[in-house]
Amino acid sequence: MMNENNWDWTATYKKWEAWTEKDTTNENNEEIRNAARLCMGCRNLDRSDERRVYELPTEEKIRLCRVFRGRGDIFIREGQFFRASLWYRKSLSYYEYTFPEIEDEIKELDETRFAVLIALAHCDFRHKLYRQVLNHCYQALQINPNHTDVLLLRIKTYIYLDEYQAATNDLDALHDPASNQAKILRATLNNRQQAYQSRSKVQSQRIVQALVGGNHKDEPFCPQQHIAPASSASEKHHYKNLLREAHAVIPRPLPVRDRDALDNLYTPLETVSHIHAAINRRQL
Repeated sequence: MMNENNWDWTATYKKWEAWTEKDTTNENNEEIRNAARLCMGCRNLDRSDERRVYELPTEEKIRLCRVFRGRGDIFIREGQFFRASLWYRKSLSYYEYTFPEIEDEIKELDETRFAVLIALAHCDFRHKLYRQVLNHCYQALQINPNHTDVLLLRIKTYIYLDEYQAATNDLDALHDPASNQAKILRATLNNRQQAYQSRSKVQSQRIVQALVGGNHKDEPFCPQQHIAPASSASEKHHYKNLLREAHAVIPRPLPVRDRDALDNLYTPLETVSHIHAAINRRQL
């Protein structure tokens, strides 16, 4: 075990000072780069890899973008979507450091980026990274707003995320909404909407039944069954308020990304505990 008396807490600062005090304009000084990498444990604090890519000729960077895209396409054909996505992301990273000035080079680079974005969106869709799919589709549609394949992929993603209104808007924006693929997606959207509403209703009933005190988990919950006959107008008003508060705890339909939060609704909240206590006092 290291002796605390021998530990020099200034060692990290000395490494930083050793890097800043030297002549940093000498790109070939290996000692400077090593000192920069050791500072704070960062591997590329000196940004040497980024500078190396940035200083490449524009033609070479465009060629590498095409090469990395081709390698990703090879893995796509082999069904290795994760490895393909790595090459596509590398192609996009080289794009960020490429600044062509000739019109033909700009057009070629944009076409490569557009194809890479579509392929990467399909890879992330396979991995169920739906938010990244939406990001890639958004960037691709900035280049070609009416691309049918991108819109169809984004519609599928919206359906999986239970964002039905956004999916409906994209379906209406299709160039050919009467195509077979559009009809299939619209039917799928309608079926999932109906199923989602049914599941949400059943889940809400089970939550309220558990909070109010149902007898069986599969028994449909009906708040009126738990209310005893009222003997006066004031008691009727009180029962109506209890019933209104009981309905208030029924959650609205939640998107798929928030469904895990439904488990927390089983924990009695302060308002729900007051309702439950009042119901017990009234022997409802």
